[in-house]
Amino acid sequence: MCTVTEPLVKVLRLVDGEKPAMGYLYEAMERAKESIQAYYDDKGDEGFQKQLLWKVINERWNNTLHHLIHAAGIYLKLAFSDPCGFVFDAEIMDGFLTCVQRMVRSSAEHAEISKEMEIYKMAGGTFGFEMVVTDRTTTMPGIF
Repeated sequence: MCTVTEPLVKVLRLVDGEKPAMGYLYEAMERAKESIQAYYDDKGDEGFQKQLLWKVINERWNNTLHHLIHAAGIYLKLAFSDPCGFVFDAEIMDGFLTCVQRMVRSSAEHAEISKEMEIYKMAGGTFGFEMVVTDRTTTMPGIF
C-alpha cells in the first residue's frame, strides 16, 4: 500500500510547503495519479480496491485541491511543457483563459495578453534573456 500512498504524500508535502506551489500542484497530482495507475496496471488489478481509491482521489482533487487557477499556474510555468513531456490539454487552456477573463475585462487587454503569451512561449523579447529562460526551470512562480 505504500506504493499507492507515497505519490499522494508527495503532493501533500508540496501543498503544505512554504514555497508557492500553484504552478506545480497540477503536474504533481497528474504524476501521482500516473504512478498509482502504473502500480495497479503492474498488478493486473481492476478490482474494488482500485475503484474505491480512484473515487476518493478524484473527490478530493475535484472538491478541495483542483481550481482553475492551478491550471493557469501550470500554463504559466512552461518548465513543464517540453522538458517533462507535459502537453497542455484543453483543461489547462480553459483554466488559464477563464482566469484571464475573470481578472481582465477589457477586450483590448485580452488581445494584449494573447500577444504577450506568444512572446513568452517563444522566449521572445525580454523573455528571451538567458537568465529568464533559465528561471523558467529553476525558480518557482512567485519567488523573486
